Amino acid sequence: MRGFPNKRWQWMSPRWSKSGGWVLLILSLWALGCKSTVTDERVTGDGLIPVTIETSMGPVTFSAELADTPNERARGLMFRESLAPREAMLFVFPREGPRSFWMKNVPISLDIIFITEDQLILGVVHRAEPQSVRSQMVNGESKYVLEVTGGTAERLMITKGQKVRFIVGETER
Repeated sequence: MRGFPNKRWQWMSPRWSKSGGWVLLILSLWALGCKSTVTDERVTGDGLIPVTIETSMGPVTFSAELADTPNERARGLMFRESLAPREAMLFVFPREGPRSFWMKNVPISLDIIFITEDQLILGVVHRAEPQSVRSQMVNGESKYVLEVTGGTAERLMITKGQKVRFIVGETER
């Protein structure tokens, strides 16, 4: 008796493997392990990363676009007509330093949250004026800056000294 005793095991037959079935099975299993969305504070398939701030009201999470190249940081949120309440842009700099932002070509008001390398809020600029070329900054050095819709920091009680959590690259920040 050649083959398998019942149809349930026919997929393991030599004929199936000659047709590339084994290769297909292995590639399918590999593809299942390669999801584009990784949960628990990692970059999602749409390119957004969760940024959580530990506020006095509890944790607040934003979906942030990442601006980690010189061109992305220079463009920022220019020409954006709107930003949803829990959307943000996270600027990542190579090292900590004094940071200054302006609102040229940004038609919406923003709260600008400066964050140290240790993921603590250094300070907040509230409701930065749209289209302004005036420097927006806080005293001290930051490595990260989070921009959110104007008025958000006040409404959610986001203040200096609060802890911020996010992952950029392979290491948790």
